[in-house]
Amino acid sequence: MNFSLNNIKKRFLLQVIFFIFFCLMTLSIGRYVSNQIMKNNRIDGFFDFLKKDLIASYNTYSDFRLNIQTDDRLLISGSNEYTNLFFSQINSLRDTLIFFDKYLVISKFQNANAAKDLFLLALANYETTFKYLTLGYKGLDIKRSGNLNSVQSISDRMVEIAESSGKSQLYSTLTSLKKYETDLLYNCDLRAYNQIMVLINSLPANISEGSGIASSNTEFEELLNTYTPKINSLYTQIKHLDQNGEGGLISEFRKDYSLLQTSFDNFKDVILKKSNTLLRIHIFFSLSLLLLLILIYVLILWNFQEIVGYPLIQSMDFSYQLSKGKLQAKDLPLDFKDEFKLLAANLNTLNNSLKDKRKFIDSLLKQKFNADLALQGKNDTFGKTLLALKENMRKAREEQLQHAEENKLRRFLNEGIAKFADILRSNSDDLEKLSDVFIRELVKYLDAIQGGLFLLKEDDESQLYLASAFAYNRKKFITKTIEKGEGLIGTCALEMKTINLLEIPEDYIEITSGLGDSLPTNLLLMPVMHESILIGVIEIASIKKIQPHQVEAGERIADNLASTIIATQVNTKTADLLKKSQELAAEMSEQEEEMRQNMEELKATQEESARREDELKSILNSLNKSFYVLEYDTEGIICNANERILFLLNLTLDKILGKAHTEIFGKGSKADSKLFSKVTDGNTVELIETVTVNHKQIEVRNTFSPIQSKTGKTIRVLNIIAINY
Repeated sequence: MNFSLNNIKKRFLLQVIFFIFFCLMTLSIGRYVSNQIMKNNRIDGFFDFLKKDLIASYNTYSDFRLNIQTDDRLLISGSNEYTNLFFSQINSLRDTLIFFDKYLVISKFQNANAAKDLFLLALANYETTFKYLTLGYKGLDIKRSGNLNSVQSISDRMVEIAESSGKSQLYSTLTSLKKYETDLLYNCDLRAYNQIMVLINSLPANISEGSGIASSNTEFEELLNTYTPKINSLYTQIKHLDQNGEGGLISEFRKDYSLLQTSFDNFKDVILKKSNTLLRIHIFFSLSLLLLLILIYVLILWNFQEIVGYPLIQSMDFSYQLSKGKLQAKDLPLDFKDEFKLLAANLNTLNNSLKDKRKFIDSLLKQKFNADLALQGKNDTFGKTLLALKENMRKAREEQLQHAEENKLRRFLNEGIAKFADILRSNSDDLEKLSDVFIRELVKYLDAIQGGLFLLKEDDESQLYLASAFAYNRKKFITKTIEKGEGLIGTCALEMKTINLLEIPEDYIEITSGLGDSLPTNLLLMPVMHESILIGVIEIASIKKIQPHQVEAGERIADNLASTIIATQVNTKTADLLKKSQELAAEMSEQEEEMRQNMEELKATQEESARREDELKSILNSLNKSFYVLEYDTEGIICNANERILFLLNLTLDKILGKAHTEIFGKGSKADSKLFSKVTDGNTVELIETVTVNHKQIEVRNTFSPIQSKTGKTIRVLNIIAINY
């Protein structure tokens, strides 16, 4: 869908134009107000400058008075650097005021001219008084020929006379006199005159005390008589300056300075008051104009906000929430104007589409692969991707379930094999116990109700006998014999194949429990075979269907059972044969002893001994055919071996003769010298060990038996070896 943005562009352009106009007007008003404030500040600065000049002129006057006693130029020429600086500062004040008048146009300020004239008048009086003051100081001693020079010369001479006379009291008085004289002459301190007169009056008394001055020289008295009128004349002149009085030039100068400051403050107040008033008027009108512009701009903004801003903000917030992944429960209103109505409609469509896709994804997460999704169009790549994802997830789920089922079956098989391997290993020495434990655990493992183990008779391989039966968690004491080919069990034994029946004849078997009688729904018969040789048949009956993986597990376990049964039977035969051989050996030993004791009885029993010897040979031949046999001397060195053990070891007789047991079966064998010593003492020792034969690990059961002479001495050791499969 195409959008037309002409209306929005026009409004935005109008907004930009007025904003630029508003900014320019604001800058102009701000600059105008700033100029007025700066002008007002310059007026303040001007008055500060005038104030500094006034203070500087008075400071110049103070420096002038402080340095009057050391600066002879004033007394000689009537001026010095301080008087020149003072008049220069006064002229600078006038020039500054003229410049300020031109800059500010003081005439436009009401009462400003009158205040200015008063200030100029006070400034003129201030300058005139200073001129008179300098003339007064100059009149004290023109060219060093007046009273001042004469007074100083007289006092200096009197001090010299007092010092040379050695009169300390007189010298101290004259020293004080010189100090007050300096205060009077140079500081115009009229109070010093009174102190001088007191000291002059006390001098005659100081002179008359003692001797030295009055009696020999009257110079001191003449100097004193000349000094007094001269100091009185100077006092009259200094009094005209009047440093501390109320009617002298110095007092008048201070009053003129005070009036000058007052006229200056009045002039400053008039100008600043008028200037501040004008500044406030300018600021007021400037702010009024600015507020009017702001009001107009706010109205334009409000109109723009209603038509463009509010819809834009809502649309932006809506789209922002969508961009952050937050779907909106409510749609945007469609009462917007112009292009924003179309924008809101498209955003609503996008939001609803995303909500549909979210529901679709939730369904996929819940493994609901029957959910459907409507595409928004041929270009809805997101929707197409989700549909493809659904298909991939469905296939992945099916594969996952299949793998889980396979793992479950594999775990069932492995756990079963491990469990029954432990059962077979723990009960391999007792065939009856092995049969009972095996069939009981197999019935439970296959979740069946009843089971039986039929084994082939050793003396009649055409018949099978029931070795053990188990039903409803109890052993069944049942005696039963079946011919090969007879019934299902006989058929399984004959064909040596597994039979799994789901349809069982009604009269074949009946399972009885505390809940009543019921027929099994599944019958499983598995041959027990070892290297294609039938050992027996396992019969399992269940009211549930036996699954294929259970059948496979049962067949694998049956194969392991066959190996264990063979090993158990061999071990049993070995034990029986060993027992018989030991009994025969004992009988023969007794007979030989009797023969030595009674030759006649030996002759009578020769025929019986021959018969028994033949029987023993028959037993030994049977042992040689059925078992692995080694013969050792008393030191454990091999001295004979049957063909069966040579075939197992893949060696010839000459290769093993003269070697120890550990040399043939490995140094790890436990058949050491201690074992042969024990056997040599007449004991039979059984040893189960794992040996390496032809690079293979096999578990063998060794039965070490002593072969004794007629005297009961062990001359050989017989080892009958059986392999545990």
